[in-house]
Amino acid sequence: MSDFDGKQAIIEKENGNVEIEYANIRDIKASGIIPFNANNSIDLGNNENWDISMAEPLALYWVGGTGNWSDSLHWAPVSGGQGPYCIPSPIDDVYFDENSFLEVNDTVFLDIENATCRNMSWAGSESLSPVFEGEVQNSLFIYGSLLFNNAIQLNYLGVTYFESIAKGRTIETNEKPFNNHTVFQGRTGGWSMVDDFATTDTNHLVYGSLFTNNQKILCKNFISVDTNQREIDLRESELLIEETWQLNAQNLYFDGDSSIINSGYLFHSFNGDKITYNEVHLTGTPGSKIQNDSVYCYFDYITFSNHMDASITGNCFIDTVVFEPVGNGIIFDSDTINFAHFKSTGSIDGAHYVKSAVFENDGQITGSNEVLSAIFNSDGNINGNNVIDTTIIHNNGFIEGTNLFKTSVEIHGSGFIQEIMCLIILLAFLNKTFSGNNLVENNLVIHGHANILATTLSMMLYCLTGAILEARTYLIPDFHTGQ
Repeated sequence: MSDFDGKQAIIEKENGNVEIEYANIRDIKASGIIPFNANNSIDLGNNENWDISMAEPLALYWVGGTGNWSDSLHWAPVSGGQGPYCIPSPIDDVYFDENSFLEVNDTVFLDIENATCRNMSWAGSESLSPVFEGEVQNSLFIYGSLLFNNAIQLNYLGVTYFESIAKGRTIETNEKPFNNHTVFQGRTGGWSMVDDFATTDTNHLVYGSLFTNNQKILCKNFISVDTNQREIDLRESELLIEETWQLNAQNLYFDGDSSIINSGYLFHSFNGDKITYNEVHLTGTPGSKIQNDSVYCYFDYITFSNHMDASITGNCFIDTVVFEPVGNGIIFDSDTINFAHFKSTGSIDGAHYVKSAVFENDGQITGSNEVLSAIFNSDGNINGNNVIDTTIIHNNGFIEGTNLFKTSVEIHGSGFIQEIMCLIILLAFLNKTFSGNNLVENNLVIHGHANILATTLSMMLYCLTGAILEARTYLIPDFHTGQ
C-alpha cells in the first residue's frame, strides 16, 4: 500500500518476473517486466500493471475463548469448530457468536498492527459479555459491515478504518463508542448507520458516502476536508460534536437541511458552490466561530451559547441567529439575515442586509449595511454608510458617518446632532450623538437634551423645520460641542 491514500507508489524491477502470494495491494504501480503477478491476493484498487488472482472469501469463526487475533488456533471454518485456520483478510467475514467464548468477559486481543476483515459480527455472544481489546498503535480495517452486540466491552484503543469499495454497508454499534478516530475511506463505498454512532475522537470521511439514517452522531470532531468524491446525507440526524466541524464542499454532495448540528468552538465550511444547513448550535468555550471560506452557506437557525466571544465570518444567508447573553457577538463580511438577536453586546460589521436586529446590551452597526429595523435596548453606535429604515435606541447613542435613516430614529434622552442633513425627521433622543452627513427622511422629535451641530445657521434652521424639541436644545455651528 502507498503511504498516501489515493496516490500511487511505484515498485520497479527491471530483471525477471515478479510473483507474490497472499498480498493486499492498493495504490501500487508496477514498473519493469510487467505485469507483476499476485496469486491468492486482494485487489484493493488504484493498482496498475498487475495481474491479481483473487483468493476465495472465507467465513471465519472465533473459537476457544480468550486469545490473540493473530493466533490461527482461535479461527475455525464453522461455528464452534476447531482451529487452526486462516487469519482474516479484507475479503473474509468474521463471527464472534454463541460458540466463541468459554467464560464471561473472555477477551479478543487485537495484537497486530493492521488487522483486517470484511464483515464483522458479534451477534449471539451477548450472554458472556465478551471483551474486544487492543493497544492504540494497532489498527482495525473493516471492508464491509459491522455489528456489535449490546453486551460487548469495547476496550480497543486503536483507529478503526471503514474501507469498503461497495455501497450498502451497515454499521450497528448498540451504543458502544469507539475509543479513537473512525475513518471512512472506501473510494466508492457507502455506509448507513443502523443506530447511534459515537467515537471519543474524530470522525473523518475521506472517500465514499456516509448516510446517518436519522441516527445521532457523537464525536470530538467531524472532518471531511479532502477533495475526493464524497457524499454526506444527514437527513434528520442530530450531531453532537465536542470541538469542530470542518467541511470541504468541493466534490461533495451534502444533504443537511433537516439536521441539527451541535458543535464546539469552530464550524468551518470552505470551497465549493453552496452548502445548506438547518440548525447549527455552537457551545464552545472560551469562544466560538462560524467560518465560511469560498463557499456560500445557508443557515436556517444559529445559536451561540457558553462562549466568551462569538463570530460569523464569510458570506452566507441566515434566517435567524441568536447570541446568548454571554460575551460578545460579531457578524462580519456580507450576509443576508432575517433576524439577529444579540442578548449580550454585539456588532454588525460589513455590508449586510438585515431585516431586524435587536441588541439587548450595547450594540454597534458599522460599515455599509442595509437594515430595516434596529433596536438597541442599551447604548447604540451607528457609523459608516448605513441605510436604516427604523432605529430605536433606549440609552446612550452615537451616530457618525454618512448614514441614511429612511423612516424614523427614536432615541430616549439627550442627543447630540452634528452635520445632520434633515428632510423631514422623526427622532426621539436619550443621549444621542450625530456626526457626519447623516440623512433622516421624516419628522424630528427630541424628548430630551439635544446638541445639534451644523455648519451654518440656515442649515440648523432647515434641520429643525417640522421638528419637536421637548427639552434643552443647543444649536451649535462650526462643529463645536454645546455645553
